[in-house]
Amino acid sequence: MRTPHSLLLVFLCISFVCYAQKADRYAIINAGDQAPNFSFVKNDTVNMHLSDLKGKVVLLNFFATWCPPCKKELPKITEEIWNKHKDNEQFELMIVGRGHNQTDLRKFIEKNNYSLPFYADKDKKIFGSFAKDIIPRSYIINKNGLVVYQSLGFNEDEFKKIVHIIDSLLIIK
Repeated sequence: MRTPHSLLLVFLCISFVCYAQKADRYAIINAGDQAPNFSFVKNDTVNMHLSDLKGKVVLLNFFATWCPPCKKELPKITEEIWNKHKDNEQFELMIVGRGHNQTDLRKFIEKNNYSLPFYADKDKKIFGSFAKDIIPRSYIINKNGLVVYQSLGFNEDEFKKIVHIIDSLLIIK
């Protein structure tokens, strides 16, 4: 005879498997994969490639200005990651505006008083090399260019994992 607790456990396991399958369905790059190289413009003038950041831990976060979970996540990134690591030469943060141009991002930055490094991805080319859909989406890339963690959506527990992994990779206790 099944108890209500065992039924709940079965339901939670099935829900997790379905969620994981849904997340995988949209992911192109997963933890364990080499991060695809892409080009981006830094400080509105310097053309760079992700490969130029080899030797650094990179947090790559895809967001959109209209996305409620993204808007909830960005202050946490500021407080718990950016403020702690912005002066660390071994760390790079890339907040990528999926479907946004530089003008869209400037307006958003000014309105919200952000100091985070934002990058435009108007044609979704960068995003498209990592995933097919769903934001916010974050990737932690180690110093060798390997994706060591991927998250989908935003929730507090998932975010704590991101903070912990970045701290561990940067040897912060």
